[in-house]
Amino acid sequence: MNAQPAEAEAGGPAFIETADPNDALQGMQRYGFRIGPLGFLFPAHCPGEIVTDPEIYPIPHTRNWMLGVITLRGNLIPVFDLQGLLLEAPADSARPTVLVLDQGRQALGFVLKDSPQWLTGLVEAPEASVPVPDLIAGQISTVYQQQETAWLAFNKTDFFTFLAESAKSC
Repeated sequence: MNAQPAEAEAGGPAFIETADPNDALQGMQRYGFRIGPLGFLFPAHCPGEIVTDPEIYPIPHTRNWMLGVITLRGNLIPVFDLQGLLLEAPADSARPTVLVLDQGRQALGFVLKDSPQWLTGLVEAPEASVPVPDLIAGQISTVYQQQETAWLAFNKTDFFTFLAESAKSC
């Protein structure tokens, strides 16, 4: 499958097609997104879409990196600032771009600085060679390399559950 990034109309979602990770023609290929220096891979067979400049409604009594919720086709989608969580440097949320992974009640959004990118030629790397933040190490299933960049594959269910439980205020 040869998917390319979709351009979003102002305020509208752009759909992102995911590839079969077992496509032997070009090696492992998948979409990835960056949070600061960290690269994350879309979970296999998980749809994604870009929503530009959505209205984010805050939720009281949650951590500052849990920005709130957006509405997308009648669903409330929680939106997280992974940069604020992992790097303790909040993302610019003045005109946010939100990557929504999955659909319906399973969907979750992340604020992004840059659009997701199509990655090819990913090769599994030894975990010890790549620094993974301790906070999320338990949710990372595999680490891949593309040239000199590390990309983290995460267990979607575990990662989403971790975020939801961690977002609650003390």
